[in-house]
Amino acid sequence: RHFVTFNVVGATFWAFGITWLGYFLGSFQWIRENIDAMILVIVFISVAPMLISGISQFIKSRRQKS
Repeated sequence: RHFVTFNVVGATFWAFGITWLGYFLGSFQWIRENIDAMILVIVFISVAPMLISGISQFIKSRRQKS
């Protein structure tokens, strides 16, 4: 019961907050001009830990084989 309440409240705040943030940030000319680059940077930062972990596991497994 508490979970559902907090889940609904959190989802509502998240939806309105992200919409408001997009509206607010969209008023800046620099952000409107460079949104593609910003999205690519966010995606790279999000994927980087997975890549680093995968590479380190690959190196670790190669060292154990030899």
